[in-house]
Amino acid sequence: MELLMKYMREELSNMMDNHVRFVVLGHRERLSAEVNDLIDTAMAESASNEGTTLILFISYSGKWDLLQAMKKAARELTPEQFQALEIPDFDKYLVTAGIPDPDLLIRTSGELRISNYLLWQCAYTEFYFTDPLWPDFRKEAFGKALEEYARRDRRYGKVK
Repeated sequence: MELLMKYMREELSNMMDNHVRFVVLGHRERLSAEVNDLIDTAMAESASNEGTTLILFISYSGKWDLLQAMKKAARELTPEQFQALEIPDFDKYLVTAGIPDPDLLIRTSGELRISNYLLWQCAYTEFYFTDPLWPDFRKEAFGKALEEYARRDRRYGKVK
């Protein structure tokens, strides 16, 4: 967390200069008040930036996200509304509400699993698994992933 705080302090002006909106998603209640204060400051200062959005997942798990979404829906909806809840309506209770689902998920390090990451959001995501560890994943490897993705026939659950 010290490293995170160091980079957030150092990079906020760079994000502002480049119109980057900074967003942190996850179970932030598990973080210290100092970390949360710095996150809140960076998010507030960059909230009106309209360039790229940088999303950092901290203390996030897909199972936690689904559970907190269910609890939130149960608090906000009447029993009748809860029973009538449809799949597209559920998205607004996830921490990723308003953020498009990923088209491509690149998993580095030779692991062949998604590790409890964006479980709901990855329903129609294309997966690309590669051996290099994250620090060694470079431009060339990213290009290979994009080339492979471009060759895929995306059907979003429909049969051919």
